[in-house]
Amino acid sequence: MELMRLYLNPGIRAKQFQTIRRSAATDRSSLPNVVIALRHASRLNDEDVAQLAESYRSGTSAKILAMQFGVHRHTVAEVVKRVGVERHSRGLTSAQVAKASGFYRDGWSLAKVAHDLGVTANTVRRYLLLAGVVMRSPNERHS
Repeated sequence: MELMRLYLNPGIRAKQFQTIRRSAATDRSSLPNVVIALRHASRLNDEDVAQLAESYRSGTSAKILAMQFGVHRHTVAEVVKRVGVERHSRGLTSAQVAKASGFYRDGWSLAKVAHDLGVTANTVRRYLLLAGVVMRSPNERHS
């Protein structure tokens, strides 16, 4: 019954809230200790930048380098741009599109084709559509 009274009378709730707020402001010991995990930005030193650039130049993906150096993949892209290394080509080559088309026509899912090619399913879908491949319905099963 007390709960109903509090629920139906917002004036009582507001007064109780103000009382609780005032007591919390004066007595911090009753508040729970909350630990917030903060992300610390990683700074790459000159040696790391050189190693990152060389690894990227030799073909290592930005995603892998980001994990290896503990930075975001956008940071990898910025470092590569700043150092003057030519960016990797984006998307799929014509050979990869042909391979993806074959796999998709054989009944592979976009996700499975994408995993095999090391790209996203959306990338595969976009290139297959450009190649004229008709997408299956999500409910359609390959026999």
